[in-house]
Amino acid sequence: MDNQESKQDESLSNQRLAAIALKKEKPYVTKVEFKGNGSRPGLGAPWVIGAKATMDGEVFDISLETEGNTAVHFQGNEDKRKRYEEISKEGINKHPLEVIYSNGEREVLK
Repeated sequence: MDNQESKQDESLSNQRLAAIALKKEKPYVTKVEFKGNGSRPGLGAPWVIGAKATMDGEVFDISLETEGNTAVHFQGNEDKRKRYEEISKEGINKHPLEVIYSNGEREVLK
């Protein structure tokens, strides 16, 4: 296994951990699609990756860490921010989470 394959395997493993953490932290997310391979942005910084998350039929840009920290990005879009706040306040709805990894593989976490 070369270094690139090793990094890809590590990224996919981290993506799965991030998806599991997302499901626990935000059980109203129904789908997450990872973008890129993720990275550690600095010395001692946690691994982070960008993704698209579907919540109540609406798609949001997010950043995830393997430890479960999730940031939702609104880029100044107040309507999107309000919609996210509505969804997150509606209560905990447990849904299966469809996961699309950066290599195109899919999995459903129940």
